[in-house]
Amino acid sequence: MFFAHTVALQIDPLGVRMRQFAIVTSLIAAACSATPLAQAQVRIGQWNVTNWEAADVAARGAAFQTAFYAVNPANGMQFAPDLLILQEIVDSGGQANVNAFVSLLNTAPGSPGDWVAAPFIVSQGDSSNALVYRSSLFQYVAGSVITLGVAGVDVGPGSTQSPRDNQRWTLLPFGYSGPAAQLYVYSSHMKAGDTTTDQARREPEGLRLRASSNALPSGAHFLIGADFNIQDSSQLAYQYLTGFNSMFADVRNVQSGQFFDPINRPGNWNNNCAFRNIHTQEPIGASTGGMDDRHDQILISATLRDAQGWSYLPFSPGGNILLPFVSPAAGCPSGGTATAWFDANHSYRAFGNDGNKFNGGIADGGTNTQVGLAIAQALITTVDTGGHLPVFLDLQVPAKLGAPTGTIAFGSVPQNSTSTFSFDITNAADVARFSKNGSGWGIDGLTYSFSFISGSGFSIQGGNGPFNRPATPPPAQANSHTIVLDTSTQGVKTAVLRITSDDPDNPTRDITLTATVGAGGPPPPPPGNYDVNGDGQVTIEDLHRWYNLFTDVDQNTVVDINDALALRRFLRWFEMQDVINGAR
Repeated sequence: MFFAHTVALQIDPLGVRMRQFAIVTSLIAAACSATPLAQAQVRIGQWNVTNWEAADVAARGAAFQTAFYAVNPANGMQFAPDLLILQEIVDSGGQANVNAFVSLLNTAPGSPGDWVAAPFIVSQGDSSNALVYRSSLFQYVAGSVITLGVAGVDVGPGSTQSPRDNQRWTLLPFGYSGPAAQLYVYSSHMKAGDTTTDQARREPEGLRLRASSNALPSGAHFLIGADFNIQDSSQLAYQYLTGFNSMFADVRNVQSGQFFDPINRPGNWNNNCAFRNIHTQEPIGASTGGMDDRHDQILISATLRDAQGWSYLPFSPGGNILLPFVSPAAGCPSGGTATAWFDANHSYRAFGNDGNKFNGGIADGGTNTQVGLAIAQALITTVDTGGHLPVFLDLQVPAKLGAPTGTIAFGSVPQNSTSTFSFDITNAADVARFSKNGSGWGIDGLTYSFSFISGSGFSIQGGNGPFNRPATPPPAQANSHTIVLDTSTQGVKTAVLRITSDDPDNPTRDITLTATVGAGGPPPPPPGNYDVNGDGQVTIEDLHRWYNLFTDVDQNTVVDINDALALRRFLRWFEMQDVINGAR
């Protein structure tokens, strides 16, 4: 017999709020060739906004809005960040200055209008850092100042002091709650200049930032957005962040706290044409020095390079983020191509730099093949008298487990019968919120497996895994699995099925399984001489014949009406009870 068991499954729900976004077009026209544009998922931006204060709205506000949400009509390129790490917020009126910036973001044409600011922390020094983010995508957890020890000791005007503080903020993606889903975001604005003293004043920041990242929980996901003002990746402040060695008492000997350049382009960046497609400083042009430094960067943890949970995304599926970002063609300043800024393996971009403006301005020649002339000119206005381009990268968000909860009860099951229970596993991450193209791209695939941590009598048809379930548009597609009950022995069966997954909020989920296996069907009829007519089978004809022969059917040595009743019971012994009772 086959017993089908069904139950109303409780699947982990996520509230669905349609994420507003701009659809990016799919081509970059360049020298009669085309290169597709990726669509951002969760986009992290870094920008030194050049001594920003609320009074700058009139002069620079519209330019910032253009930079945020305008689209290059030639190729669909757009900034459209979801979280921004900012430097050079004027301390006087600090929170009001940040609020003015948030207002620009919320009122810009094309904005989703859901921007908020983390609580402002006034820095020691000449300006502060700030964090703003979209409230439909992030939840604020905490913020703090990072110091080596006593505040003021490592910050100040001295030759061995850094000029400004560092901050760290902790956030969660919207709809997640577990510590493993947290993202730690650092900001830095190091000492400018290239003298030995300038380099020495950058070192305290490198030290305290690495000491902080070393102390984060195991497996933490973290990144830093910074105006490092560093000319060469070999400088000690940068090595404190990105280096590793096993020397005792060296801050670099804790590998878990190491930062990585997501585009893997170390070197001497200053005034070096080989890095012209990732330079970020002085977009105005030759009057302020021109594009010749990679001061502005986002660095990421090793845990953001493993394609697991929170992770740095390539331009599109299949990209190899571990490869170095493409080098521009030989020849300086000429020799570049219209797509010198593009690398299919990376979502990281120096926004506004088309790779062809070495030692010049990003609008020189009346063209910019990355962002177009209108956005390039807006970026020039945002930097005031000299400053920085933003940089950005895209992250995928963690998976979410959709699975049964509580108890699955098989009920009473006959011995030696077939009894199974089928259930679905889905990736319950919010595709509408976190996948801008709606396909599920930008959400980690759910990896999971099964184990029985107690009890016995149950198994998973097809094995325990591991299995993978990509995120899909609603209704979420599912992997179907079947629990099989062992009915070979009688008795009460209980077990605990554990689902182990990479859902940071539910790394393990336990489901209780219960069943009672009874005897394998009704007892056999009592012995008797039921074949009255002797034809080798017992049918209604035997009952008809009995009324002529009156045989001792129940073999109690007495022939009476009870023999006919015994024969009647035998003829209906194996019928279902509701048939016997006349229900059908």
